[in-house]
Amino acid sequence: MTNGQGVFLVRHGEATSTINNSERPLTIAGRQHADRVASWLERSGHNIEEVIHSKKLRARQTAKI
Repeated sequence: MTNGQGVFLVRHGEATSTINNSERPLTIAGRQHADRVASWLERSGHNIEEVIHSKKLRARQTAKI
């Protein structure tokens, strides 16, 4: 990314349960992992202009962090 632009693909953090349910929330570990990724992006000087995510609760929670 020599021009300072790029795309980051990030999977949502770990969610509760293994049952296929779009409203499964993040676990504590999932929130912590998302926070570490967000902190790394900030420390690295990346200016995130847009976040696109699915409607799943865990994806929305990850994007918010």
